[in-house]
Amino acid sequence: MKTLYMLLANSDRRLNNLVEVAVRDVCYDQAVVECFHTRRVNDFAARGSCENHDLIVVAPEHLLQGALPKSNRDPIEEAVRTISRVKAHRQVPILAIGVSPENELRMLMAGADHVFGIIFNEEVFKAEVRRVLNISQPTAEPTPAAITRSSFTETLIKSFDRFRQAVATK
Repeated sequence: MKTLYMLLANSDRRLNNLVEVAVRDVCYDQAVVECFHTRRVNDFAARGSCENHDLIVVAPEHLLQGALPKSNRDPIEEAVRTISRVKAHRQVPILAIGVSPENELRMLMAGADHVFGIIFNEEVFKAEVRRVLNISQPTAEPTPAAITRSSFTETLIKSFDRFRQAVATK
């Protein structure tokens, strides 16, 4: 089975869990997801530019500054520069999540493949992950309960037909 390497750049644990579960759900039975986490913008820049990832998901408004915090630095501007730098080194799909409406265009101009707002639909996110990773939509398989019910129903109908035939021949 294929292994998918994902870099998740975000400091919000709850949002990390939601994203990781959604990506694993999309890749279920098609790829094993190895997720690497980073909370700092400088680590995101280094890992995104040097390491081979199949997908990068970044929450630019939730990234922490580097080891030496500089109060005059805008976290969105840092994320825009970092996305541009990563895209210059690698052709990896980058999805930006939790972005305010006034910053969406800046993320797209920097090279993000898709930008999701602060509140986003999980199904739309999954569809976008499928699109950028070129993963097909899974086909709906009948559940074991449905198979059992249909088999039980078929058996019941066949038994009823036999009973009817037996009564008709008498």
